Amino acid sequence: MKGRKTIGLVLAACTILLSLHAITGAMVHEIVGTILFVCIVIHIVQNRKLLSPHYVFSSSRVQTQQRINFVIAYVMIISIIIMVFSGVISSTTLYGSIRIPGLTSLSRTLHLTFSWFLPALFALHFGMNSRHIIPRKKTILQSTGALEGGLPQGGLPRSKNQQGSTIAKCIVSVVIALYGAYGLVVNIIIPYGAMHMGFEYLPSTPIWLYIVQILSELYLFFILGRLLHNR
Repeated sequence: MKGRKTIGLVLAACTILLSLHAITGAMVHEIVGTILFVCIVIHIVQNRKLLSPHYVFSSSRVQTQQRINFVIAYVMIISIIIMVFSGVISSTTLYGSIRIPGLTSLSRTLHLTFSWFLPALFALHFGMNSRHIIPRKKTILQSTGALEGGLPQGGLPRSKNQQGSTIAKCIVSVVIALYGAYGLVVNIIIPYGAMHMGFEYLPSTPIWLYIVQILSELYLFFILGRLLHNR
């Protein structure tokens, strides 16, 4: 279990770094991408039972959330294969010597397209499985009861201090998620729709604010994963 937690945390860290390609540069991006791919292979081997269609759809012990997670996992696997193939072909540093004539332009387009929603799928998947990775301390939304389909049993905590702390955590969580939605529109949807995206794309906002927006976007999908898991 400890090994799985370590791999999960490394995958989360790599996902964040890969999302900051505009800042880290091509070499770091490709090295981190390679580490991510190796960790994904290990992660798949560790959880191969949960990726078995026979086990997931025939066992009465498997819940609906696990079946949803199964579908998301296979969408990610297919996307990862496309990302790795297109990334190696379009590489300019680590794998720059590998070239397939006529596919460079297509591979760059594929890699760019999948790079915008694959981190979101990673964050969603991480959120749905975070209980196996994150220590038992309550997350912001879990402490409010929002992840359990409502408020804690008996309503809000009786203590005024507890009430204030719970409400504050809920507000902070909602604000971060909403800011993530805003960053999603500003950094991805609008530029992509206007065809301003590219491998050398640099955000118009200050670097520190861009990082905050990227983290908020990942947090948004992480929370969606937690909510989906607890439905």
